[in-house]
Amino acid sequence: MVGGAPPAALTAGVAFGRHTRTSSLVTGAPEKSDDFHRLLEARPKSRPSYGLSNLRRTLVLGLRTSWRNGMNGIPGLEAQLEENTSQRTPCILVLDASSSMDGKRIQSLNDGLMAFEEALKADPVARNRVAVSIVCIGRDNLAQVMTPWTDAMHFQAPTIYANGSTPLGAGARLALSELESYKASLRNMGIPYTRPWVLIVSDGEPTDADWEDAAEEMRTAAVDKKAIVFPLAVEGASTEKLAAFNAPGKGVLRLHGLAFRELFVWLSASVSSASQAAAGTKMQIEAPRMITIET
Repeated sequence: MVGGAPPAALTAGVAFGRHTRTSSLVTGAPEKSDDFHRLLEARPKSRPSYGLSNLRRTLVLGLRTSWRNGMNGIPGLEAQLEENTSQRTPCILVLDASSSMDGKRIQSLNDGLMAFEEALKADPVARNRVAVSIVCIGRDNLAQVMTPWTDAMHFQAPTIYANGSTPLGAGARLALSELESYKASLRNMGIPYTRPWVLIVSDGEPTDADWEDAAEEMRTAAVDKKAIVFPLAVEGASTEKLAAFNAPGKGVLRLHGLAFRELFVWLSASVSSASQAAAGTKMQIEAPRMITIET
């Protein structure tokens, strides 16, 4: 873990400003059983631009991703669940890949994803118990699944390119849809899971018209203990709007500089610890030194 603490010792306070506060999380509390319909694209409720043409593009991108995974020797989801019945901790990343992330920001983000892959695969627990998915927002002004659900042992960090706007609301909806679909697959296979983690990374403000409705959906998931949500502001981001995606009073993580590599090493250690917890167990998560929390 960043800062010298071993991965299991996630027990200190979360620094914010000149103060310290402790974040206590329940990693596997029982959840409500209602399923959302699986969406191939998270579309704003009232924007005609998210029509059939964009849905077709998203379908094509999904097929390309599945084909690429097959070419890389990554087993499909059903095969992974059949051969690995370990308890899972789902971790989905919603990553801002809009034009404003171009240059050093996107390069640092890609470096961080590589570190995430390396750290997860090097951890004998996480490689079997952590499942990863990545949603990107920006390209074609859409939210798209870049990495479908895969166990950490099979995870291959994608290369992300910056382009387009910041449909953060669409990204949040797509992440929630992907989570519900994955949890349904786990239940069908009789595989237990702890509470999912959602990391939302952005350097700007949402550009979709109904992002506030989507933020409320994500906030409700956090309040109802369906997910542990971490909105993370890269320099320049609106912490006020990012905070709307989290439970009241939980605040927003702010990344100092472009320390994505350290961020993702911390995330790997944290989800590894969460994956070893029994249902209903409380954890205390220490923010790494390159992050403060703003409320």
